Amino acid sequence: MNLKDLILQEYKTFAPNASTAVPKVLREESIKQLSEWGIPTIKQEEWKYTNLKSILETPFKLNGGNGKAEGLHYYNINAYKLVFVNGILNATLSDTKGIEAFATLKSISEAEPAVLEKHFNKFHPFKDGLQASNLAFAQHGVYLHVAKGKVLPKPIIVYFLADTTQGPILAQPRNLVVLEQGASVKWIESFQSTGNDTSFTNICSEFFLHQDSHLEQYKFQEENDKAYHVGTSQVVHLEKSYSHSAVMTWSGALVRNNLNIHLGAEYCEAHLYGLYLGNNNRHIDNHTLVDHAKPNCYSNELYKGILDDQSTGVFNGKIWVQKDAQKTNAFQSNKNVLLSAKATMNTKPQLEIFADDVKCSHGATVGQLDEEALFFLRARGIPVAQARLLLMQAFSDDVLNKITIPELQEEITATLAQRLRP
Repeated sequence: MNLKDLILQEYKTFAPNASTAVPKVLREESIKQLSEWGIPTIKQEEWKYTNLKSILETPFKLNGGNGKAEGLHYYNINAYKLVFVNGILNATLSDTKGIEAFATLKSISEAEPAVLEKHFNKFHPFKDGLQASNLAFAQHGVYLHVAKGKVLPKPIIVYFLADTTQGPILAQPRNLVVLEQGASVKWIESFQSTGNDTSFTNICSEFFLHQDSHLEQYKFQEENDKAYHVGTSQVVHLEKSYSHSAVMTWSGALVRNNLNIHLGAEYCEAHLYGLYLGNNNRHIDNHTLVDHAKPNCYSNELYKGILDDQSTGVFNGKIWVQKDAQKTNAFQSNKNVLLSAKATMNTKPQLEIFADDVKCSHGATVGQLDEEALFFLRARGIPVAQARLLLMQAFSDDVLNKITIPELQEEITATLAQRLRP
């Protein structure tokens, strides 16, 4: 049974007991879309470099496993903590004590229908069968609503563990975060895995920002070499607000990160950062969209990649400047280092501008380590392996320095250094 048919069959069992917080008509429409569209293929423009064929016949279980979190690595920072195993919350391992003074925190299946009607699934510029499947099965995940003027005193970390010790797993969590006027949150998603079988995580997180709200969003993808991951983040600026998003990937068999930003009001500001490491036969695909819909907005984007062995990288960054978005400032850069002659990078920066009073730029580079810099370091007695490591760390610093939580930045930098060592 192929993946599409497997999901359609599972839906028949799931639907009768599904949460009514998500309207039934929305689920039915989504499962119909999956039936019509199927799983994305390389024949679709947005998926031309990323082929999911290798997992289409895998006999996944949806939300299976024993619910334990053995082998999960916790970051050494003071934070609210939520732990999901195969897409389902483990309340015993989670700790959000005190957050109720600042925000409403529930399962997405317990969110108020009025909130879901207003925010849920309102911005999807690119639709495909996987996003339709995620919406149809929207049941487990986080609903966070930060009250007006409230600043969460600690970051909130959501750990997603794929446990394949009892067979292949398909997890489809969905998160919804709403920031009211003047609210602020630091949101961290960590993806890890355990077991020797195949996992497939198909996740969607939506963020809605009201007047003068502030979002810092971090995503760390560190699953094992049998993990497939398709993650979509939608950040919608409803009013003047600020967002800071960083996506970092250094493991997994195939990873696709979608980050879509909608600047839907004047004087919004969005920053997008990405760092990805590829080795062996790993495939890492980063797709971004910044939609400038209103005037006087600013966006800045920097994605960097280091690829080794026979790994493959993809970057497709789009900036849309709509006709009403005068006085737009939008900048985009993608830089890549290839450490092997067999590594491949497909980069496609795009600008689509329909306004005439804007400042926009984009660029992409693909090259090797600077031989002159390498020679300079070796001439001073630094061994070649150490010299290469120093250059790769320096290359990565532009993105790593955008982690504003000192303890987290230190830990991620150390993890990165370990993975860069030959």
